[in-house]
Amino acid sequence: MLRARFAEQMSEIHKALVEGGQVIESALESASQSISTGKGFKKTAKYEHKTDEMEDNIESLCFHLLSTQQPVAGDLRLISAALKIISDMERIGDLCRDIALLSPEFSETMDTSKIMLMCKTASEMVKLGINAFVAADTNLAFQAIESDSYVDSLFFELKNDLIKAATEHPHLAASAMDFLLAAKIAERIADHACNIAQWVIYALTGERRGAYG
Repeated sequence: MLRARFAEQMSEIHKALVEGGQVIESALESASQSISTGKGFKKTAKYEHKTDEMEDNIESLCFHLLSTQQPVAGDLRLISAALKIISDMERIGDLCRDIALLSPEFSETMDTSKIMLMCKTASEMVKLGINAFVAADTNLAFQAIESDSYVDSLFFELKNDLIKAATEHPHLAASAMDFLLAAKIAERIADHACNIAQWVIYALTGERRGAYG
C-alpha cells in the first residue's frame, strides 16, 4: 500500500515537472523572440513568474511525499533530484527574463542566429533532461549533457564575432557588450539544463557529477 501511494505521488511530481518543462520551453522561445525583435520583456517576465509558482508547487509535492511516506535510499535520491531540478528550472526562468531585458539594447546589425541557436539547444536539453527523469533513462540525460559543449562552442564563436565587430565599428561597442552579456546568459541557461541531466543521473545511479551553481 505504501509503495503504491509513493508511486502515485511520484507520478504527480513527474507530471508537474513535465508541465514545468513546457513553461521553460515557452520562456526560452519568448526570450529568443525578444532577441530578434527587441520586444517581449513583459511576456517573458510572465513565464518567469510561472516558474516561481511551479517551484513552490513541486517543492510542496516533494515535502508532502517525504512527510507522508517512508522513502528508502533510492526514493530519497529521486525526491532530492526533483528538488534540484526544479531549482535549476526556476533559475532558467530568471535568466530568460534577463535576456529579454537586454534585448532592446541590441543593434539591428547584430547577427542573432547563434544566440538563438544557443537558446533552442538549451530548450532541447531541458526537455531531454525532464524526459530522462520521467522515463528513468540515463541515455537521454547523457544526450543532454553532450549538447552543452555545442552551446559553449557557439558562445566562443559569437564572442569572437562581437570582438571583431566592436573593433571594426567602435560605435557598436556598447551594443556588442550587451549582446555578449546576453550570450553569456544563454550559455549559463545551458549549464543549468546540463545540471538537470546530471541530477537525473544521480537519481538513477547514485553517481554525482559536478554541477554548476
